[in-house]
Amino acid sequence: MKSYSGKKTSVSFLIPAHNEEKMIGFALEPLTKLKAECPSIEILVGLDGCTDSTEKKVEAFKGVKIIKFTERKGKHKVLNELVKKARGEICVVNDADWIFVAGKNDLNKMIKCFEDKSIGGLGDHYALSFAPKMLQESNSILFAGEAWNLLFITEYKNKFFTKEINGERFADFEKASYPFFVHFFRKDSVGEATTLADDAERFLQIERKGLKVKLLPFGSKPYFVPAYNSIDLKGILKQRSRGFIAQKQIREKYSPKNFPVRTSLSLFFYALKNLPRVKKPKHILGVLLWWVLSGFSYIDYAIRKRNLSTEEGWRLGLSR
Repeated sequence: MKSYSGKKTSVSFLIPAHNEEKMIGFALEPLTKLKAECPSIEILVGLDGCTDSTEKKVEAFKGVKIIKFTERKGKHKVLNELVKKARGEICVVNDADWIFVAGKNDLNKMIKCFEDKSIGGLGDHYALSFAPKMLQESNSILFAGEAWNLLFITEYKNKFFTKEINGERFADFEKASYPFFVHFFRKDSVGEATTLADDAERFLQIERKGLKVKLLPFGSKPYFVPAYNSIDLKGILKQRSRGFIAQKQIREKYSPKNFPVRTSLSLFFYALKNLPRVKKPKHILGVLLWWVLSGFSYIDYAIRKRNLSTEEGWRLGLSR
């Protein structure tokens, strides 16, 4: 694929997957369609000790390369192997339950960002906070609650942790006490993933290499949306517990400023201030319930899970 400047730039999509037979097809369908338009892109799927029919689902898609692990290693180790084997200069981490929303021109726009060699990655929209249309159609209170809170987190970070350079937005590493999530990155700008927060880890690795993280306008392609439209109680508790383990790991390894307590309180008050925007009573309940469940998850983390390893933490993933 060529960027607007005419320079050939290769892109590799990396999909770690463990028992994702219900979701993987949604992730692969748009990527294989994009590959038909842009044959030079690479799609790599790392099968992490799958015991269901994920492998068969992947094999049904042409042009997808499979790297198989017979025993479960955890997303971080699978991802490290995928990055090593990727031939693309630019890598995109596409979770197995996410859908990549972009066409050829959108992909070219992303590539163009990396023509600036000082840019190590792009801060993404975090699954576009589950997209307005999906929110309208979903009957899941917890899905709505998480979506709105992720939207508030994204807004908060873009408002307080960025700076403008020549009319474009970039992460301000001096202010960013809560990392941006990086899923689009230059392959040589990151190191190995060792924590449960591989997306935040990439942000901090890019910072330590003296490179920049660029922020695209919210809603502009390319971005991701989830392949699912509901979250159950057990799933949200697992997810939040894993998040607290990830925060501890990031804090111990990278020591980001004021992370996470002071920023978490600021995010909570920002969410309360913006609660009138939510409007739907069921969604308002979801936003508040998300914070209550986060509190219960933190207690569970503090009592039982604070010393879990990265491998053990990945076993707290969602089941579909």
